[in-house]
Amino acid sequence: MKHNLKDLIEYASANAEAIFRRQGEFLPMWHAVTADGEAFVMMCPEFLDDKDAGIAIVKRAFEEEDAEAYVFISEAWVLEARRDFSDEAIRKAMRAGLGNHPDRREVLAFMAENRDGEMQSARRYILRPENSKPTLAPLMLDEMSKVTETSGRLTGLLKARVR
Repeated sequence: MKHNLKDLIEYASANAEAIFRRQGEFLPMWHAVTADGEAFVMMCPEFLDDKDAGIAIVKRAFEEEDAEAYVFISEAWVLEARRDFSDEAIRKAMRAGLGNHPDRREVLAFMAENRDGEMQSARRYILRPENSKPTLAPLMLDEMSKVTETSGRLTGLLKARVR
């Protein structure tokens, strides 16, 4: 069964907003859907010392549950590259860490993937007014046709569909 990643992100976003509204923060988690259409949520394992072992736990859980699709949800920093950013300026920002860049923005980030290798990402800006509780801006889906490559520990967590 193929799951619509946009719908999965929108559903996860609504639930994440309720959690964020109550807690004022969001701990990383996966919301996954099985081949039978059952949903399950998995909190991020404590893997600060060994990220590869933590991701292995997530992959094993997805395999045992026969996950077809998932969305990973986490607070993150983003830097929207402007036209005046050189490639070197972007590399420098990445080396120093986006959390240190003066133009960074805080977001609740969503990264969805299915067993066919399709991906969709989205974000909601985190708004932290001085005199009130933090809130989330509306969901913004990313234009995936512009993505040419993805890599990292948090991609490719599902066993590919056998064709």
